[in-house]
Amino acid sequence: MVAALLAVPFVAAVYRARAAGWVPSGDAGMIGLFARDVLHGHLPRLGTPSTAGLVSDAVAPRHPGPIEFYALALPMAALGPTNGMLFWTAFANGASVLVAAWSAFRRLGPGLGLWAAFACGALAWSLGPAALVDPINSDAGAVPLLGLAVLAWAVAAGDRRLLPLLALWSAYYSQLHLGNLPLGLALTTWALAWPLAGWALPVVRRRRWRRGRRRTPAPPIEVVAAGVASDPSAAAPDGPSPARSGGVAARWWPWALGALALTLVLWAPVLVDAAAGHPSNLRLIWEYGRLDDRSAVGWRSGLRQAGHALSPRAVVLRNGLQPVDLRQPLSTRGAVGAVAVVLGLAAVVARHRRRRPELALLAGTALAFAAAGAVVGAQVPTLQVFRLGYFRWEAVVSALAVVALGAAVLLEVSALRVARRPLVREWARLFGAWLVIGITVLGAAVAGPKHGREDDGYAMERRISAAVLPSVVGKEDVLLVPYGPLASRSLAMPLALDLEAHGHHVTVPDFEADNYGDHRRADRTDPDVVVVLGGSVGQPKPLPGPLLLQFSMDTERRAAVLELSEQARSSAVRISSEGPALARAAGVDPGTFALWVQRLPDEPARYLRNETALRLFQAGYLDAPQLDRSRLAELLDPVHRSLWSQDTVQVTILTPEQYRATYGAIR
Repeated sequence: MVAALLAVPFVAAVYRARAAGWVPSGDAGMIGLFARDVLHGHLPRLGTPSTAGLVSDAVAPRHPGPIEFYALALPMAALGPTNGMLFWTAFANGASVLVAAWSAFRRLGPGLGLWAAFACGALAWSLGPAALVDPINSDAGAVPLLGLAVLAWAVAAGDRRLLPLLALWSAYYSQLHLGNLPLGLALTTWALAWPLAGWALPVVRRRRWRRGRRRTPAPPIEVVAAGVASDPSAAAPDGPSPARSGGVAARWWPWALGALALTLVLWAPVLVDAAAGHPSNLRLIWEYGRLDDRSAVGWRSGLRQAGHALSPRAVVLRNGLQPVDLRQPLSTRGAVGAVAVVLGLAAVVARHRRRRPELALLAGTALAFAAAGAVVGAQVPTLQVFRLGYFRWEAVVSALAVVALGAAVLLEVSALRVARRPLVREWARLFGAWLVIGITVLGAAVAGPKHGREDDGYAMERRISAAVLPSVVGKEDVLLVPYGPLASRSLAMPLALDLEAHGHHVTVPDFEADNYGDHRRADRTDPDVVVVLGGSVGQPKPLPGPLLLQFSMDTERRAAVLELSEQARSSAVRISSEGPALARAAGVDPGTFALWVQRLPDEPARYLRNETALRLFQAGYLDAPQLDRSRLAELLDPVHRSLWSQDTVQVTILTPEQYRATYGAIR
């Protein structure tokens, strides 16, 4: 029943996405293209391109590995690009929550396991439905990180049978994104350090005994991580299933070998690139991590992030938090609260080190994870500070802390005489079940955001595909030329995925080849037809060739832009006598702005999307041309439907000869 409840938010998220008309937009389309390559003879060895090159001119590594492409290949082939990506992402995320809850049940027992299931289910409430089905690599690791963290704790606590699952979740999470790799390695190292210490301690003790010292009995591996030699369930009325005994090395090595074999398989493409690449992507990642030419946010920011993660206002129990919220300075009350949580977790470690070692280790894992998150967070480049909240590690640390502190409180309460009564225990179990039901309802029906960051583009992408696909029937090789951020970063990739799903081979110009794969470079084949896809603000410039489609996301604003553009072209620029003073009041240099605005009649759309220029025009900066102030007010309305700062799309179809005559050689 608990497993079914925890799965409900993910099923609901798929339903919502399909109802909203979700398509693999932007980077999701890029991921879909590389996933398609897996079954079409182009096995990827690397992840998607990263933005590391924006903060350093020295190296620009790609994301660590292609594991998501291989995972998506069969679902996409069986269900189509859209359904395949949605269902796989929901499955991977749902499986992560279920594995985390199941692992907690194994180590903590049914009563405390129910509390852990509530905290695991709360992650769906915290992130919201849109994140539960988002395959973009910066978001796709948020829920698997919970599975990895709980598995790391369980293996550290001696659950050897979970080693293969640890290998699977570690590889999946770590390969998705550059920002995931250090956290994934840290958690995996934490998990393996405790069993290795358990094997090493008896060796050290034997050596000491041989030197004539008194021999100290070695504890069983299941509890050596916490330093006790008793059954971890013996001291608690609601303990875990009994630990398996006997043959420590003999019982660990089959699972360890299985995990090692699985690791080699999952990392095989990355290892092949490491051997064949010149230089390899792993080397580029290493060099990027050592660069000192990128300004990082620093330790203060890292500690601030850890403070938010350990706040008494648990991140995992709060919905609607934005990345910017986790970058804000902590208030005095917030800092004191975070310190109190740290002290509380430390108290759990101290009190339960011998009584409930698995609980003490869980509290220690939360503290160690927060420390690792602070270290990694401190290294984020200042130019990419907006990405701090995308990896969601704060919510996972918060979940671990909630489980550890809540379990410690429940153990103290269960020790009271009144709590030992059968009726009280029965009511406590019912209350735990209702907690899980409640968080399920919140995650499935109430949580937001319900729509993704590309929602405004879904209808545009479907409309573009519906127009382009009939126009290229019978054309095998299609050259797709996107220009403008709306086209290149959002619309072109799902169109390419649709074209290939309908049997066409897509190529792109060299400047887009990194995003589509080297085998899709335009110079590799002579196209049968060229599709030019452009984005703009307002009325675009006419393109050569037959116009297949042109439309705007915001028709009312487009009408205002068209009218103001005509007015702007009506005369040369003449600045009013109040213009310089208005410019100074707006915080711009009067001379520089006066020089910049002279090209208004030539490129009106450029100026009509600049908020400072619009406000100055409305305030009377210009004597000529005369611009309608009510129309300017419409453009200043903050409710502006746009994507990538553009709102208008046009598509033209050219023959290769027309393209060469207009743009030059195809490359």
